[in-house]
Amino acid sequence: MKKGFTIIEVLVALVLLTVGAGGAFALLSRTISFTSTANGRLVATYLAQEGIEIVRNIRDTNWLQGEALNEGIADGDWRVDYTEAELDNPYDGEFLKLSGGMYQYVLGDDTSLQRNITIGNIADGITVDVEVSWTTKGQAHSVESSTILYNWLPQREPE
Repeated sequence: MKKGFTIIEVLVALVLLTVGAGGAFALLSRTISFTSTANGRLVATYLAQEGIEIVRNIRDTNWLQGEALNEGIADGDWRVDYTEAELDNPYDGEFLKLSGGMYQYVLGDDTSLQRNITIGNIADGITVDVEVSWTTKGQAHSVESSTILYNWLPQREPE
């Protein structure tokens, strides 16, 4: 009758524990990586939508002030954040900064996020294409969003 473990039994147990721990570690590592990428995509999607909303706000403000639909909305690539009411900064590849949970270009901590807003004036509206790009662990990612803003209300007479 044997009492205790043999060296082979101990080695087999150690191999099984090592394989199990290694698998758990690999799963945890992939989960953390996926979470980081998903978080970046979520933030980029919201920033792309915000870019469209900024241009929409300029268009609506023009209408309220009795100005042309595309007043101050010139064709080209632009850099704008929620603190600005005009498209007056050409896109230059500058990175967004994070301050108090809000993204802007002037104040805050540096991020790897860039936002390019491309405007194109067409007969009855404005095309708005927004691309937000960023890097995570050396891998480039991007999110794009597009819309056409139409002149949905007749032009008001200046007051």
